[in-house]
Amino acid sequence: MRAATTPEAVGGPALEQVRRLQRQAGNAAVTRAVGTTPSAQRLELLKRPPSAAAAASMPSVMVMREHLFASTLEIARRLLISRTFRVTQGGIRVTADAAYERRGTPEVSSDDYRITLTQEGLIFDSEYGTAAFAQGRPVSRQWTDLPEGDYHLTIFTNNTNPYAVLVGDIVVEQSAGLTGPSATDAPPGPLEILHTALDLAGLVPVLGALPDAANAGIYVIEGDFPNAGLSAVAIIPIFGEAATVGKIGARTVVRVSGEAVERVGREGIETGLRQARARPRIDPGIDARVEQGIIEGAASTGPARRPRPAAPTTRGAAASARATFDGLRDGYAHRLGVTSGGQVHHAVELQVLDRYPGVFAAAELNDFTNMRGIATELASRQQLHGSKVREVWNRHYRAIDAEVGARGLTPGTTEYNQFVRQYLESGRAEIDHVLGQFFTEYRSALDWTPRP
Repeated sequence: MRAATTPEAVGGPALEQVRRLQRQAGNAAVTRAVGTTPSAQRLELLKRPPSAAAAASMPSVMVMREHLFASTLEIARRLLISRTFRVTQGGIRVTADAAYERRGTPEVSSDDYRITLTQEGLIFDSEYGTAAFAQGRPVSRQWTDLPEGDYHLTIFTNNTNPYAVLVGDIVVEQSAGLTGPSATDAPPGPLEILHTALDLAGLVPVLGALPDAANAGIYVIEGDFPNAGLSAVAIIPIFGEAATVGKIGARTVVRVSGEAVERVGREGIETGLRQARARPRIDPGIDARVEQGIIEGAASTGPARRPRPAAPTTRGAAASARATFDGLRDGYAHRLGVTSGGQVHHAVELQVLDRYPGVFAAAELNDFTNMRGIATELASRQQLHGSKVREVWNRHYRAIDAEVGARGLTPGTTEYNQFVRQYLESGRAEIDHVLGQFFTEYRSALDWTPRP
């Protein structure tokens, strides 16, 4: 591959290259403007837009057309990616003059070559269309309606013959006033990606995607989730923390940001939905309790005041188990990847030893399988460990106590122990399913056993 050259680097020869390509491509106005400008100013005009004072004494086309770069190209195998350039005026024109050279015994190619314009993103790049260029003569193509950002060109051929080399020159300019045919093919937006992914996953018409009127950057996936063969909360891991379960009227919906939709992409959404639908069904009760916990108190203008569960029936067992755990914590933290300031959390909490005596043994709750790692949170603002997990467990404790009373179960009996144990394990499964993505070691709730 030949080293790229620019007017900034080589001065006169590259300037002449720009003039030749522009003249051959029919850009007579720009050629005339460069040709009639004193030589000392030519390179400066190509390097940057003219000042207001200079623009007043120059042809207006020089104000409208800004030179971005000129370079040679040489492609022996398939493709070449250009340097990155910034587009600020909404459109670019690419002029190229390249032909195949024979550098060996096989015949050279006569096929066209193509150029794709790509916008560079923080995570994924977005293609803005591809244009064909005939080899052996100068050709100009333009892209319009471009958002401001950093772009690059991918110049590619169908040629894999190393003895047929595409050699030539290329000039890239930008302008706010380009008209005529455009090669721009804008990438799909979040709503289009969602519609396509849901359709290909076989979930339409029971699911649909609608923009949230309150925020154009938030999209809503709604529908009859049980009849679609999946749980609403099963969609959350597809988009990560950018997705939430909520309500619009009587409908259960999943809200997701447009940024997350574009990050995951159509194929990622389609694959995630198919996998979610293929997994063993989560207890419908988990969906109901998750929904209740997310929506509870949503209409309140201030912080929700939820009743605290009853005090534990005994004291001392949890404290004793905690003393034993203190000797195990550092080893568990290392295995879970918990760093300084993080939490090694008991998935089923130690306080159940006092709250529901005899249901679990201390050794069970201190076992590594019951540990969850939580990364460092803001000081005094432990939103996960000290807030959301606490909220979910308090809700379960209230529900267990109410159900025990309604069923007339007696503490210490086999029936009581089995019911409470399965309810607590169901709560652990719910937290793993909904919040497992935030643990240092990802957890899911797919191997749980439903409570009666």
